[in-house]
Amino acid sequence: MNDVDPSKNTISQLDDLGFQILDLFDQIETQDAKKFEESYCYNVGTYGKLLRALLDQYHAESRNIEDKKRIKPQILFYRELQQYLVFFVRFTSAMYQKDHPYLKEVRDLIEKKDYFIRTKFKQKAIQESMLFESDFREKLEKTLSRRKLSNGN
Repeated sequence: MNDVDPSKNTISQLDDLGFQILDLFDQIETQDAKKFEESYCYNVGTYGKLLRALLDQYHAESRNIEDKKRIKPQILFYRELQQYLVFFVRFTSAMYQKDHPYLKEVRDLIEKKDYFIRTKFKQKAIQESMLFESDFREKLEKTLSRRKLSNGN
């Protein structure tokens, strides 16, 4: 995916791009560093555009309160994940350190998903399935688990 496609669901696009980013995570040790950095930075830039599009959808005049309540946890999750992705844009060499603490932070972000839903959005059970029952989430967890196991943590 090269650009933001307004005709496609923004959340679906974020998840699709998440797969691309995770594929880059998997290739860090074998891929040429320069190619990795260019691809990763470009994808994170696109991720930021998609997140901006999601925020624009959230703030659209046509949104009612129920829509906003439904979208808010997704925005919070993607925004928090973006903070880590952007860190690796600024400090790409950190990606080559298997035990870098920010890799642990990304794992912890995913692991605390249940607590996040229970404490902030417990009355919205449907949000849990919308936000966290995605292929992207599962692949991210598997990738981070493999990294954790390979580090011996």
